[in-house]
Amino acid sequence: MESALNIHGNCNHAEIGILAKWLLHETWQTILQAVEQRLVAQKIDTAEKEKLQTLYTSFFFQAFYSPVRTTGDVHSLLKHTREMLLLLKNFDEPVWLRLMVENKLQE
Repeated sequence: MESALNIHGNCNHAEIGILAKWLLHETWQTILQAVEQRLVAQKIDTAEKEKLQTLYTSFFFQAFYSPVRTTGDVHSLLKHTREMLLLLKNFDEPVWLRLMVENKLQE
C-alpha cells in the first residue's frame, strides 16, 4: 500500500504545507470525535471533555495558523502534524489506526 503522503517528484513548500495542514486538521477532528465518544461512553466526564478539547484545540490552532513561508516553517509544521498524530495515538490507538488506514498513511 502506498502512503498518501509519499511525495513523488518536485513538490514545493506550498503543496507540502497544504498536505500537512490537511492531515493536522483531520487528526484534530478525529481527536475531538474520540473525546466525544468517550463522553458518550461515560469514560470521561464533561469537565474532562472540555479540558481535553481545549488542550487539543489550542495545539491545533497554534500549528495550523502558523505561517508556511520557508523550508524551516514547513519542517516545523510537519513536526507539529506528527506530534498531533502522536497525541491521537496516545489518546486512542484504535482510532489512530483507523485514521492511518483510511487515509493510507504509514507510520
